[in-house]
Amino acid sequence: MFTVHLQRSQNCTILDIHGEFTEVVVRQFQQQIDALFKERTSAVVNLEQCTYISSAALRVLLTLQQTIRLAGNQFCLAQPSPFIHHILEITRISSTIPTYATLEEALQYCSENR
Repeated sequence: MFTVHLQRSQNCTILDIHGEFTEVVVRQFQQQIDALFKERTSAVVNLEQCTYISSAALRVLLTLQQTIRLAGNQFCLAQPSPFIHHILEITRISSTIPTYATLEEALQYCSENR
């Protein structure tokens, strides 16, 4: 089962991803984050509880990063499991989207780079 929990921390929105982030749930994810586009906030996608990520989900993350950065805000990923981190490395997503081992590091990145 896939869920996204949104929470605020400082001037940043944290999106906690739980479960398998597949092409089937991409639309659900996009609907849930629609508010981010209107609020123009920095965002951290916390992947600690993400067990799988598809190529469609990676495309959505790249699009989200582009939209948030064009609005002058920051976007990064946090706490990927070793499996998800490996996917981010082999797809070179981690060279495009800043990725941090801890949520605290990701939040610090967002607050320092405003």
